[in-house]
Amino acid sequence: MVNFRRLSPFVADSRANRVGRFLVAKLAEGDDGTRWLYIFGPTEAGAQIEMVGGSACVAVEPNDQFVADYSHCYRFDEGLPQDVLDLVRLLEEVFSLTRRSSLDCAIALDWYKKPHPDLDPQQWPNTDVGELVYRAKYYTSNDAKRREAAGELLRRVVAVVQSHPLYRDAPIIVTVPGHKADGNSVGEGFARAVGRETKKLVVETISVNGARPASKEGASGSLRDAFKMPQTLSGDVIVIDDVYRSGETMSSVALAARRAGAQRVFGLVAVRTLRN
Repeated sequence: MVNFRRLSPFVADSRANRVGRFLVAKLAEGDDGTRWLYIFGPTEAGAQIEMVGGSACVAVEPNDQFVADYSHCYRFDEGLPQDVLDLVRLLEEVFSLTRRSSLDCAIALDWYKKPHPDLDPQQWPNTDVGELVYRAKYYTSNDAKRREAAGELLRRVVAVVQSHPLYRDAPIIVTVPGHKADGNSVGEGFARAVGRETKKLVVETISVNGARPASKEGASGSLRDAFKMPQTLSGDVIVIDDVYRSGETMSSVALAARRAGAQRVFGLVAVRTLRN
């Protein structure tokens, strides 16, 4: 018999969360194919499970035995699909970002920084993925190390795309224009590279009004109509960028993709900042 510990209910970080744990259960007796999937995690993770599980996935209220141990429960009458199991394992590793309008879901490989109680936030060290992003963006004086970091970052992001059922099956990647709107930002180049590695069509998003202030400079004003697609889209689309701050830019690109015909839009970034 499993001895379940009584744990506190899931408390979500408003920025991003991982699945803390999960459990696959079945009837103690008989050969019924029904399986129950319990997870302890955010609603955004649950939404991804429901999209992947489709009609085979039935959301139910966790029973009294598990209510303090798990936040969501799903019933699968024909057994737990491998895609769902693979997804839950991935969601233990990556962060599901708080849902923004126009995005069906968004994930990040990690935070950019690691908080340290004895240091000023400006001095917080980078996470492993954050360091790869930093080197890929700013090691302009050491091209060998910059290329090495960019290559490793690409490998990790491609692995996530190929592991996540929604992202794996989406045929199109759209870029997020940099503030210079010249097509040469690190994020845009990164999206193109992911497209090449995964053999997905890459669509270059257009910045309607040209250059705009950088996000880190605290630019204000709505970006709702700031972007458009150069062509009609169909099916599912992935919006890829390197760094996620407030999420407004990615959400606005996702809106442009929907206006162009995208059915569902999934966001993917290397790192999420801690500030916004």
